Amino acid sequence: MPFKRWASVVKKTYGYQQTDEIKRQEFQQRLKNKQSHQIVYVDEAGIDNP
Repeated sequence: MPFKRWASVVKKTYGYQQTDEIKRQEFQQRLKNKQSHQIVYVDEAGIDNP
């Protein structure tokens, strides 16, 4: 059976709806003052935030 090509493919992207760019920039500035042993990385890739 031949493969039928779709006209277009839509990639699913999930973004946090309540992003505040100003707070994000402030956080990045505070993060610059931290030493590497003070930073903890948390992977939230599997979290569903309704």
